[in-house]
Amino acid sequence: MIGIIPITRILTLAIYSAAVNSQNNPVSILLVGRPESGKSAAINEFAGNRYTVIRTDMTAYGFATDVLMEIYKTKMTYEVLLPDLINPLSRSHDAAASFIAMISAFMEEGVRQISTKFIQVPFKEPVKGGIITSITPEELKWRRKHWTATGFLSRFLVISFDHDIETQQRVMAHIRESAVVEDKDVSRVALNLPLTRQSIYAEPELLLPITRYVPEYLKNLGLTDSAYGYRAHWNLERLALAAALERGDRELKKEDVDLVLNIVTPWANLDCNPMF
Repeated sequence: MIGIIPITRILTLAIYSAAVNSQNNPVSILLVGRPESGKSAAINEFAGNRYTVIRTDMTAYGFATDVLMEIYKTKMTYEVLLPDLINPLSRSHDAAASFIAMISAFMEEGVRQISTKFIQVPFKEPVKGGIITSITPEELKWRRKHWTATGFLSRFLVISFDHDIETQQRVMAHIRESAVVEDKDVSRVALNLPLTRQSIYAEPELLLPITRYVPEYLKNLGLTDSAYGYRAHWNLERLALAAALERGDRELKKEDVDLVLNIVTPWANLDCNPMF
C-alpha cells in the first residue's frame, strides 16, 4: 500500500497478538479514514494468514453460525478481518444493533450459548477474539456518542489517518501506470506466525511508558469520562508483546514498547493526521 506503512505495521502486530498466549483477547483495530484511503485494502492484504478469518459482510446470525462456530471447533484464537464495517451496519436498525452486540461480546467477555428465536448455538465455553475493521470519519461521527456510551468504541484501538499531498500524487501516478500494464493479483502480506500461541515474559517496569500514555489516548478519543483506560492499556501492552514475538523473542524489551508507541501515537486519535 502506498503511503500507509504505519497502518501495515499496526495490523501486522495486531495479528501477531492473536499468537500471544494471554488471558486477554487479541488486539482489535478500528481504522478511520476517508473513502479511497486504502483502509479496507490494507486489511484485505492480510487475508489467508494463520489466526485470521476474513468476511466481507456478516449478520449476527452469520457471525454466530459461521465464524464463531469455526473458531469454536478449531479452538484457536482468531482475528476476524472485516474490511468495511459499513457493510453489516447498512441493514435494518435491529439487524445492525444485533451484530454490534455480538461482536462487542466477542471482543470482551466472549460469546456463550445463544438461544434466540433465530439463533440456537451451544458454546460450552465463551468464544473470544479480535476484530480488525474500518469506517469513515463521517460514519463514526454520528455513531460515536452511542458507541462511547455503550463501551463499544473502547474495545478497539482506534487509528485514524489521511493522505498528504505527496501520497496523493504517488497514488495518482500509480493509477496512471497501472492503466498500461497487465492486471496482477492482489498483493498479500504473508506473516511468519508460530504454529501455536507463545508466552512472552514482560518486566512490569517496561510497561510504564504505556501506562503514562493511556490518559493521552483516552483524551484524544474523548473517552476520559467514560472509560478507565484498562482496555487501552491491554491493547497497547499486547501489541508490545506481539512486537517481541515478531522479533522471535520470548521476552519483552524496551525497544518493543518504543516501537508500538512510535507507530501508534501519531494516529491513535480522531484527527486523521497524514501518514509520514
